[in-house]
Amino acid sequence: MNLDTENPDELLEYLKKTERISSDEQPKISVLQGGVSNKTVLLERLAEAWVIKQALPKLRVQVDWFSDPSRIHREALGLRCLSQFMSQHVPQFIFEDIDNHLLVMSAVPEPHQNWKNVLLNGDILQHHVKAFGELLGQLHRQGYERSADFANLFADTTFFESLRLEPYYLYTASQVPN
Repeated sequence: MNLDTENPDELLEYLKKTERISSDEQPKISVLQGGVSNKTVLLERLAEAWVIKQALPKLRVQVDWFSDPSRIHREALGLRCLSQFMSQHVPQFIFEDIDNHLLVMSAVPEPHQNWKNVLLNGDILQHHVKAFGELLGQLHRQGYERSADFANLFADTTFFESLRLEPYYLYTASQVPN
């Protein structure tokens, strides 16, 4: 991985060189906080905003947790598949870069609130929970209805294991055997 998306000058040069943006464009670039498995950047253009995710081989945690950065391409595939039946609820796929392990998607329009932060602040609103439940139900129902199409695409669970099972359950079990 040669590109450092958290370096604004380097990212801007990359986007211009690959003709993702025009040579005279000067978008606002902000590093987004909170993620441990990706570098995540918000790029604000005149007409649209993008979220640029770059998968890290080593997660940003104190212990050595690794996961193949090619997992971002499975995420890109998932985003493209979801857009087939939930396009109004998922970000628009913009592009991916195999060599630099990038996924670029549309940003959530401003103004908005991050629901995780809302919940962590104790602001639990019944209509939010209901809307989320309905959306989750739609996702599961329509995903199930298309399971024949998606089963082979998502049969490999390696990334789920390396990002969810190993770091949380296996590591915790090794630290707290009881």
